[in-house]
Amino acid sequence: MRILTINSVYNSGSTGKIIAAIHKGLLERRYVSSIAYGRGQVVNEPGVYRIGWDWEVRLHALHTRLLGTVGHGSILGTRRLMKYMDEFKPDVIHLHNIHGYFVNVYMLIDYIRQKKIPVVWTLHDNWVFTGRCGYFYECERWKSGCGDCPNLAEYPATLFFDRSASEWKRKREAFCSILGLVLTSPSQWLADDVRLSFLGDKWIEVVPNGIDTQNTFYPRDRNVVRQKLGIPQTQPVVLAVALDFTNERKGGKYVIELAKALERDNIKILIVGWIGNANNLPPNVIVLPPTRNQHELAEFYSAADVFVITSRGENFPTVVLESLACGTPVVGFRVGGIPEQVKEHCGITVAPGQIGELREAVLYILSNRNTFARELCRKTAVEKYSNEVMIEKYIGIYRRLLGTDK
Repeated sequence: MRILTINSVYNSGSTGKIIAAIHKGLLERRYVSSIAYGRGQVVNEPGVYRIGWDWEVRLHALHTRLLGTVGHGSILGTRRLMKYMDEFKPDVIHLHNIHGYFVNVYMLIDYIRQKKIPVVWTLHDNWVFTGRCGYFYECERWKSGCGDCPNLAEYPATLFFDRSASEWKRKREAFCSILGLVLTSPSQWLADDVRLSFLGDKWIEVVPNGIDTQNTFYPRDRNVVRQKLGIPQTQPVVLAVALDFTNERKGGKYVIELAKALERDNIKILIVGWIGNANNLPPNVIVLPPTRNQHELAEFYSAADVFVITSRGENFPTVVLESLACGTPVVGFRVGGIPEQVKEHCGITVAPGQIGELREAVLYILSNRNTFARELCRKTAVEKYSNEVMIEKYIGIYRRLLGTDK
């Protein structure tokens, strides 16, 4: 079986790490696997191919901002991709994020349809079935055709024109024309929304995201890590990771509000990835610079008593899985697939934006450590969210799609 995976990035960000893990797992199982990706550094690995150029990505993004259309640029890079597909001759194409200004979506879909190549399409957000939005929040216009988009400033942002109605129609026509299409979602939440969309009659499966629970995300010696960070062993610590305070969807402002609410409880907030001036932060905030070192990140998870995620819109965030794999329970807003991840002994979810409820959830976990035991969090992550579990589920879908046991 020959599998070609297409995504915006490779081995960076959550989707990039996911496709890298799938690629590695397929090769280990003696399948022929290749990756085509659109942005980031050129990777010198067999079977990994960068589609286009940085200048074309920037031009595509400018096209979207000025004209309001999404996925219509990157013609040269897409021609390179089609030539590569002609050479590779995939039995299955596994699409992930094909937005992100790196491929001409409609040229790609037309190629797939003409070649009659079966497709597995993993949806990491809402973009595929909306007129333009990656996350629709409370808006439900996507169910009937979009138009009058309330989120034009959100990614993929447009400055002047609302093309959401015409883009919705074009997506419906193009995506519904793919024969042999399986849509997969990491969360039941997103799968349920897909069933309400124009793709609702397609084959839909839930395949949770996976992480490396064996060699990367596992519990470290908490005392050793805290000593290295200069944090007292008895000090309660809440961790927040990779906050983009310019991105309203990620909800970084709520972490600062939570820090203020927890100051009187003598609880520290450890923020990993803070960029900017930290002088005006609450006194109980500890700031660490961004890190790309996954093992270092696992140490931070291990040092914390609670991990907090305050995003307004998410699908199935891998940071939650990473925290659980390191034995740290999670508190977060009840959005997207987070409630599916944070069940029972794994943590608590609260209504979005409710800082008082968020504070109470943190205090409850700290007062009921046996209920939210590190061993139970770790057990859940290993049994449900390991790379091995994810890869085997995808292989099963490939086989069923092709009608083969090979």
